[in-house]
Parts: sequence; structure tokens; C-alpha cells
Amino acid sequence: MKLTIEHSPLNQALKNIRGVFERKASIPILSHALMEADQNSCRLTATNLDIQSVYEIPAIVTKPGKSVLPAQTLSDIVQNLQSGAQIDISISDEGRASLLAGRSDFALNTISADEFPYLEEETFPHAFTIPGEDLKRLLEKTLFAASSDEGRYYLNGIYFHAPKGGRTLRSVATDGYRLASADCALPDKAQTIPGVIVPRKTLSEILRLLESAEEEVEIGLSKNMIRFQCGPATITSKLVDGTFPDYARVIPDKHSKALTIGRAELSEAVRRVSAVHADGIAPVKLDLEKRKLTLTSSNHEVASSKEDMEVEYEAESLQISFQARYLLDIAQHMGERIRLEMDTPGAPTVFRDCDDSSILYVLMPMRV
Repeated sequence: MKLTIEHSPLNQALKNIRGVFERKASIPILSHALMEADQNSCRLTATNLDIQSVYEIPAIVTKPGKSVLPAQTLSDIVQNLQSGAQIDISISDEGRASLLAGRSDFALNTISADEFPYLEEETFPHAFTIPGEDLKRLLEKTLFAASSDEGRYYLNGIYFHAPKGGRTLRSVATDGYRLASADCALPDKAQTIPGVIVPRKTLSEILRLLESAEEEVEIGLSKNMIRFQCGPATITSKLVDGTFPDYARVIPDKHSKALTIGRAELSEAVRRVSAVHADGIAPVKLDLEKRKLTLTSSNHEVASSKEDMEVEYEAESLQISFQARYLLDIAQHMGERIRLEMDTPGAPTVFRDCDDSSILYVLMPMRV
């Protein structure tokens, strides 16, 4: 194999597969990337056996071929080369890789491409296209609420589905303490897609690709896998093999009390009163009276805090406590004005964006 590649696209390709290959893999080949050169392009592929990331870049190919190179070493080399450099890559018959860029000359050991573990090929009976901006928004508004508890593997991702009778595509995530839901317009041909749970790590890689969110994303779905195609990148992933809980059951359908408050105002006050907790696990109590909110927090060994503010609240008095970090996470993903719908101190609280009805958050109170 022999080819010439521009520095910038190769560097970008390695950045985009970096989250997939394993730096210290128990199976050595999983810390490598497959390089395939054919006609006028080069494809880089990385996998961890659950996710496969492919990135295609233009190249001048003198001799087609393929080989497996140490991904982290290759990435470190390319990252430190001069921007704009041309990189000549060749693989000898003995399997030794040579990289030449200006005065720099590198030699790398390789592994036979026959040993590279592709994800099993599947057909995707469900396929649709979604604007990158819509997909990015669905992920950003909900991924933070997905669980990282491996014991509850069926919560380790986002549940995507098209609610019956609706015209929306919905993403839902929960860790058992909070729930996040976001909708976008239902893409054409997505009306019959099955509900699927896409792993957190896969979606983190998709967000990496959607930084500009300018391109459309083609999505293919099968019973066990999902594929995302965006420009030169293709990410294929196994789905979470589990059943997502009936999330609608935890969303209260009625409330007796409602608080409307500015997002920035609430966030800043929560940060101030929770500063007395150095460990980051800070319960914050909201004491509500007509047109008044008092926030308090206490670290009995060190300090306590209190802050009053005027708010839009006309219901009966209520005392309810939340984990400060969860409050801040939810507020971060909302607009300028937030409406909290509550009932009793132990009942879930619904958070609504006053200017965007397509997102909804639910947070369980703490017992303090």
C-alpha cells in the first residue's frame, strides 16, 4: 500500500475515531486502526467490538491496499506534524509502515488487516434522514440524564421512538432520579421505526461529529444495530439489548402548585447556597410561600446558607428538596424562563421551558 494524504483531513479523521479505539485494550488489535486505500480515497476504521467508526478522506493512492496501524501512536504523530504538510504512507511487504512528512520520518509496526474484527454486517430495514441540527438537539437535551450504572444497563443510553399517533421523534433518558425528554419533527420514513435504546458512548461519538450540525444524518435501524452516516463519517453500533421502562408513568399528569422563575436567577442562587458543600453532594431546600422562594443548604460540620428571592408563585406553602447538581443540569438545558409544576414534597416535579414545549424534565425530590 502506498498513498499520499493531506495533514488536515487525516488529523480530523483520527480525532473522530479516537473515542472508539481502546488505548490499553486487553485485545491488542482494538488499540489499532484499519487503513484501507483504494482509488482516490483512504478509509480509517476503529472498533471496540460494540461501536465501529469509519472515516473516509481523499488521498492520492499509488498502490491500493490495507493494513492495521497503532491508532494512538499514529494520532500522536499526525497531531504533532506541521499543519498543511503532505504525508506519504507506505506499507512494505514485510508489514512495516513508513510515514514521511517533510524532514520527519517515522516507522511503525503493523498487524495484518485479515485480523481486524469488523462488526457483523447487517441490513437496515428502517432508514430515514434527519437534519443534523435536530439530532444534535435531541442528544444535547437528554443525554446528560442517562444512567452510568452498569447494573441498570437498560438505562445506559437514550430511548428513541416515534410516539403512537404523534408527529414527533422523541429521545428519552433517565437514571432513576431524573428524566429528560425532547421532541423534534418526525422525519419522513421514520413513522414505523421500533423503539430502540442507543448506548451513551455511541451518542457521545455522534455529538463529536455534529459540532457544526450543518449536514443531514442518514440513520439505519435493524433489530440489533444502528448506523449513522454523516458526511465522510459512518458510525455503526450495537443497540442496548433491554426494555426501556414505561417512562410516561413517572410523569405527573396533574399538579397543585406552580413556580415560574428565570433560569439564570435560579442557577446562580443554587450555586451560591450549595457552595457550603465541598463534596459536591449538596441537597438544596426550596421553601415556597406566595411570591417568595427561600433556598437553604446546610453542611452541619462546616456551614449553612440561605437566600431569598421574589418569584411567581401563588399556591400554598411548600418545602421541597433537590440534589443541587441535578437542578443545575436541568436548568442548563432550558431557556430563559422555567416553570416548575409540583404537588407534594415527595412527588416528582416537572420542569417545563416557558418558550419550548418540546422539552420536558422530571426530577425526584430528596428526603432530607
